[in-house]
Amino acid sequence: MQSIQACVMLALQLMQGCGLRQTRNRVVVLQLLLALPQQEFSCQSMYQALLLRQSPVPMSTLYATLREFDHAGLAMSRVIDGERHYRLKP
Repeated sequence: MQSIQACVMLALQLMQGCGLRQTRNRVVVLQLLLALPQQEFSCQSMYQALLLRQSPVPMSTLYATLREFDHAGLAMSRVIDGERHYRLKP
């Protein structure tokens, strides 16, 4: 597991490489994906995980951020039981 500072730096580099603006919300979402690269998250489960980490992100922002990460190639998504799940793209 990477240190928090290393994880933040990697998140910033990945977003810059994809041409995404580096916002606080995007950084915390990408940090969670980087910390748990094999984990698949629904928006609701990611919302709960971010609350537990005391890094809340509004649900609408979370949906938009995950879609942007999917389109930029940072994350991948699939539908499981009618709900879209996201994980870090290998």
